[in-house]
Amino acid sequence: MVLGTEYLSVPMPENFVREKFLGNLEIFEKMVENANEKYDEDIINRLKYEIFRLNILKKNYDLTRKKLILELEKYIKDFDTKNIDYFIKNGTLDRIFINGEERFFNKSPENLHYLNKKIFENSSYNISPYKNFLEFVSRKISSGNLNDYRIEYEISINLNKNIAYKVWIPLPTENYYQKNVKILETYPKYYKILEGPHRAIHFYDTSNVFKARISVETRDINIKDGDMDSKKDLYLEEKNPHISFNKYMEKIVRNLTKNENENLKKIIKIYKYITETITFVFPRSYILYDNISEYSLFNMVGDSAMQSILLIALIRSLNIPARWRGGYSIIENNMVPHHWVEIYTEEYGFIPVDPMFGNFSLGHYYLRDFYFGNMEGLRIITSEDFNVDFSETGKFWRIDPITNEIGEVETDSEKILDYDTKIKLINIETL
Repeated sequence: MVLGTEYLSVPMPENFVREKFLGNLEIFEKMVENANEKYDEDIINRLKYEIFRLNILKKNYDLTRKKLILELEKYIKDFDTKNIDYFIKNGTLDRIFINGEERFFNKSPENLHYLNKKIFENSSYNISPYKNFLEFVSRKISSGNLNDYRIEYEISINLNKNIAYKVWIPLPTENYYQKNVKILETYPKYYKILEGPHRAIHFYDTSNVFKARISVETRDINIKDGDMDSKKDLYLEEKNPHISFNKYMEKIVRNLTKNENENLKKIIKIYKYITETITFVFPRSYILYDNISEYSLFNMVGDSAMQSILLIALIRSLNIPARWRGGYSIIENNMVPHHWVEIYTEEYGFIPVDPMFGNFSLGHYYLRDFYFGNMEGLRIITSEDFNVDFSETGKFWRIDPITNEIGEVETDSEKILDYDTKIKLINIETL
């Protein structure tokens, strides 16, 4: 299982690019089938990787106009269907054509609420459902009431057939923030632990259910609790394809920090820039983006993973270490995928910085200050870097090369694209 993202640095021939962006995917696939003799191995691999990505693209754009309207009518009473074309023209509806048929991104109804103020004001949809909970937890920590926790949860992957599957289930890492990771129970019984930035429980079995019950100890953190011991030189470089220091990015950073001499003040300026200018939206599958930091910066949108990768890119362009953290956040007894950053400061070492939970587009005015340097212990890290593979790779490309929350599945002969990953919180104990 190679990541596949290394092929994104290989340009596609123009005729392939044209057919892809016109949505002529059947033509594109036929062209790839006939390309073997004309192009070298690198271009062939890039084209095959595009086929793999296009299969995922189709699943991301499953809404017809009729389905889109039905979804919007769930939230908005007396929704005017004539507005669909207006929203397309002003860029707030994500639409493509697939083989001549109009398709909308599956999360378009939700994203329209974040991108259009009038829609939000006339809708029953809650764009920030966890704000009150996060404010309660953050005020507790700000008052000096910090706790340690033992979190127990179960993650399972359900499949359709009883055939031989290779399955990678996310496993929490051990670091300065979390420890005593234990695998309490698994099904099937036999597994292998794969160490690395994307830690995993690896199965190879003829079951249609794979699950693990896991416990981990975590802790609340304030800004004075930073990690002073980790090596910082590992987190300074560009990381293609998703972090590259282009001139536009460097210009923005230069303008933001031109009046500051201290690194900590520079970091705060960049963090505030992201929380004030990047609007939260649900993204397509991460594999569909050629360069996540550029996409988020140029389009001024992104979820927790995209905002975090952008923050890392901007900070590293100042030659300041910044590293990725991904896993789950526990909010009101729900475990949801979440991502954030740890940035090195001379004063405190590596401190947690969470642009998503501090994002102004969600009305998080108090939380913006808290989530610079502070973090509640109700979260679990399963990935300590992005765009890395498991230590024991598979035969096929990963569905999600960026992070490690839903697992990966394949057989000896094919990659499995459709499976159901469930994460169930069992217990939280204050230590």
